[in-house]
Amino acid sequence: GGEGGVCVFLPIGYHQAMLVLGGSGGRVSGLQWIDGQAFQDNSSAVGARSMEQGTPYTLGVKVAVEGTQAQVDVTLQGKPYLQWSGDWARLDVQHPWGALDPDALGLGASKSQVVFHSVAFRLLPPADEPASAGAGSGLDP
Repeated sequence: GGEGGVCVFLPIGYHQAMLVLGGSGGRVSGLQWIDGQAFQDNSSAVGARSMEQGTPYTLGVKVAVEGTQAQVDVTLQGKPYLQWSGDWARLDVQHPWGALDPDALGLGASKSQVVFHSVAFRLLPPADEPASAGAGSGLDP
């Protein structure tokens, strides 16, 4: 709980994006810095869903990039939550978060106490390629 939010850092194209969940005092979620606008003021902003302290939640994030275009689809508890699409060059992460490796995935929290119980990821093949048994990576502590 807290007044800040949970942050998910996503490499998208040659840029990094930061997904903020429950920022602005728990009121808004969105992608930070699209066209120089903060998450609460840009086209990705959605009203934050109420989250009970001590309750585990499942967040799904899918990023697809084709050329200069990106599509970000976010689910919370298996239900659609946030969607954004556009030129990935419009995305940015500002200081102090912007000092992170732009090719890295990351998790964080701002002014909040958060416990991440597990993290799993997998690299999906491009839409025009079939999935293979060896395609992907996963982490499930």
